[in-house]
Amino acid sequence: MNESSTDSTDSKSEQCIIPTDNDVLCGRGAGTLNHRGNTIYRGFVEEKKIEYLTRHFKREKRQIANEIVEKIRNLDP
Repeated sequence: MNESSTDSTDSKSEQCIIPTDNDVLCGRGAGTLNHRGNTIYRGFVEEKKIEYLTRHFKREKRQIANEIVEKIRNLDP
């Protein structure tokens, strides 16, 4: 995520965060559904779905979830 600040006329400055193509956005609707980062994320989840569903222990499932998060974090913004 890129951060940039904007000057305002008062003493407070506002911070505006501009998501990159690899960021995963939360929300509903076509904007988040079609965002490139969300599409990539859903692909990673689909790849691990069977493995996740066949695991019985929470620690194993958590490890799979952590692998997905790590793959997203390692994408080049």
